[in-house]
Amino acid sequence: MKKLWTAGMAMAIAMAWTNLCDAGAYSNNFSSGIGAASLRGNAVLDSGSIRITPNVSGQIGSFVINNLDPGQVVQTFDASFTLAIGPGSVPPADGVSFSFGPPPPSTYAENGATTGVAISFDLFQNAGESPASPAIRIFVNGVQVAAVQVDPFSAGAFRPVVVHYDSNGLDLTYNSVQLFTNQALPGFGPNSGYQFTFGARTGANSAEQRIDDVSISTTALALGGTPTITVSAFPTTITNEGEEATFTLTISPPSSRQLAVSFMMGGSAAQNSDYVLIGNFNKSGQLIIPSGQSSTTVTLHSLLEEGGDDGPNSSETAVFNLLKGKRYQVGTPNSATVTIQNLR
Repeated sequence: MKKLWTAGMAMAIAMAWTNLCDAGAYSNNFSSGIGAASLRGNAVLDSGSIRITPNVSGQIGSFVINNLDPGQVVQTFDASFTLAIGPGSVPPADGVSFSFGPPPPSTYAENGATTGVAISFDLFQNAGESPASPAIRIFVNGVQVAAVQVDPFSAGAFRPVVVHYDSNGLDLTYNSVQLFTNQALPGFGPNSGYQFTFGARTGANSAEQRIDDVSISTTALALGGTPTITVSAFPTTITNEGEEATFTLTISPPSSRQLAVSFMMGGSAAQNSDYVLIGNFNKSGQLIIPSGQSSTTVTLHSLLEEGGDDGPNSSETAVFNLLKGKRYQVGTPNSATVTIQNLR
């Protein structure tokens, strides 16, 4: 028997966690409504599933699930659904997205949210996309971080999709094949306002695009308490030819008010000579973290310096060191290192 979302399901999951963690849940086979969610654009409830777009050109639609954890920040989630694409034109277009980020003002298309994490089941090759479509892509804040060439066109058959996210990264299984395991999501940090959204679009080419049997469960942390901040770097080695690395600061639990985080750069590389930092800094050089955020990032952009301080083929380090503050504690790791290789 198919089950519709109930508050009891959420409570049953929540009882398994400590009082610092709550759980949200949504489960629906769409046999009797959409539950705590909304349909946007061309998306409709049709024949016991959500048809996000019909096989008609120039369509766009979204299915937006209400916030499962209001006032809290999701730490982990498990999502499963079935996806059917087809019939469609030759080639079909454009694809379906599954996002966890801010809800769309109107709709999301095949690449999903430009803030947060998005999985794109991409049908149609657009300029600059690599690898070539059809492919399944993972985006963080609108930037592709991983992709694999898999054709999600199914001629209308429903195929299972399973997604898991935790601090180790993202796992994705499509049509019973594990495509990604602990995929790193550099720069991703859940926010208390994030929601789950499905989106799809057609252009001059088209496809019917549907979802069904959606099930999502989360664990979340309530805001408040003294947060502990740690830092990590990815990638940890770059060159001096304008490459970038990301320092990610993780805040647990998220703060109920804005934080100004002090830090000091160390290592043999010189700031503003070998690299620059890009981030949300105040006039005192502190990093500003808005309330409710569980992470934030600082980008290190290397600068081309002919030969570096020690000549070509040498290397220098940039070390991000967290400093103590009145409204937060410094955890472990409290520093992260990026090595800059001087190629010339």
